[in-house]
Amino acid sequence: MLTLPFAVPEAALTNREAARLSRLTQQAGGTWLRGADGGADRWPAADGGAAATPVADPPVFARHAGRMALNLTAGENGGLRLPDAVPDPARWSAAILWTGDSPAQALLAMRSERGGNPVHLSETGEGLVFRDDDGTASAGLPPGGGGWRLTLLSCADGTLRLSQDGQTARAEGLTVPEGPAHLLIGCRSARRGMRRTLGAGRIAEVWLWPGLDILSDAGAALRHALDDLLLWES
Repeated sequence: MLTLPFAVPEAALTNREAARLSRLTQQAGGTWLRGADGGADRWPAADGGAAATPVADPPVFARHAGRMALNLTAGENGGLRLPDAVPDPARWSAAILWTGDSPAQALLAMRSERGGNPVHLSETGEGLVFRDDDGTASAGLPPGGGGWRLTLLSCADGTLRLSQDGQTARAEGLTVPEGPAHLLIGCRSARRGMRRTLGAGRIAEVWLWPGLDILSDAGAALRHALDDLLLWES
């Protein structure tokens, strides 16, 4: 491999979209989990930060439709947990690149160590729903098309917001417990139970931004970077 003793502008790189998104995510104090980095015992962050670890059954990563992804099997908890991912569960954002089969059911969840009132993103027979556990706040969107789907979600100022395919839904009245919370990927609980919430699907990428509302003006640059990445990788 030829190595040149100088740096080139980001615009000259063949992976410039990924480089830009990685830079913006790090500047925002976020985490990027890429399917290509996942393994049977851990899913490390792309920037070398904290790693998500299995909660029950060993996770399975395999190639699907051109991407390496976490494979979810109905009734089996092959999900992972990123511990203490969010210092303040009252304000955070996430994005997930995924595809469902039957439907996917549990995709992401934010759960405090104390339990409290966790929130979770799920695909049901009626569509996509981002809600809290006690049902006070629930934002839903109709079923999306097939193939890989990029879903954005945010929790800020007692409001849940959900965005996919140019559509956005919101729900107010959320109450959250104090203290750090864990991010759960592909499951709603860090145990083997709750099998009815475990569907079949695949998760290729996960982004998390503590303290940021990506669906506000402050998240515009990150939203554009996500769109650019998927445009050039399609």
